[in-house]
Amino acid sequence: MKSMWVIFLCVFAVATAQIRINAPCDGGIKRCIPACREKRCLLAHKCINGQCTCTANSDGC
Repeated sequence: MKSMWVIFLCVFAVATAQIRINAPCDGGIKRCIPACREKRCLLAHKCINGQCTCTANSDGC
């Protein structure tokens, strides 16, 4: 049972990981979409301190 929790937590941590990229998001999160797609097929997530953050795409493209 303990190993199931460890596996769950590892999968959850990877699934929620955010990657900050060097792209400005002055016009909002929509400016991050092309920049995130360029970088290893990522999805736009948030704009933090004027920089885009992306999350890994779940379909594994």
